[in-house]
This record gives sequence, C-alpha cells and structure tokens, in this order.
Amino acid sequence: MTFKSLSKTVSNGTTHTFMFPSKVSSASTLVQGYTMEYSDRDHHVREQKVKASITSVSGNTVSVSATCEMFDDSNKRASGSVDILCMAELE
Repeated sequence: MTFKSLSKTVSNGTTHTFMFPSKVSSASTLVQGYTMEYSDRDHHVREQKVKASITSVSGNTVSVSATCEMFDDSNKRASGSVDILCMAELE
C-alpha cells in the first residue's frame, strides 16, 4: 500500500483531474487554503462557501471540483480559488 498526495490551485466552479503514477484504490481531498476578494471596497460579508469535492476516481486519476464564493448583504457575489490537496492510496 502506497500513499501519494498532489496539490493544485483550482478556480471557483472548475474541476481539476489529478494524475497519479498507478491505479487509485481510494482518495480524499482537503482544502489547504483559499483566496477571494471583492473588486471594490466596503462589503459586509454575509456568507462564504469554500468546498472541494471528489467527482470521480478512475484508474490512475482523481477529479476534484472546487467552490469558492461569497455574498454580501446586497447579494453582490465574488469568487476566488481553492488550494486543494488530493491524497490517494495506490495499488
């Protein structure tokens, strides 16, 4: 049993496919960090959403989607990017 981890910064609403050196038997993903900001000043943040989700595991690849967005009290939205770590158990 071998474990390997790869990382990537992924923009909001996109998916990244990690390629490992051999077949993946199981995988997990973690948020290492995130970046988001409004383009102008003076916003009172009402809600932030930051998430990384595995969308598929196939052969030696793991696909991970990212969500990184925030809303203020007037429903102005801003998005950013997520620093994702993908860990896999390899066969």
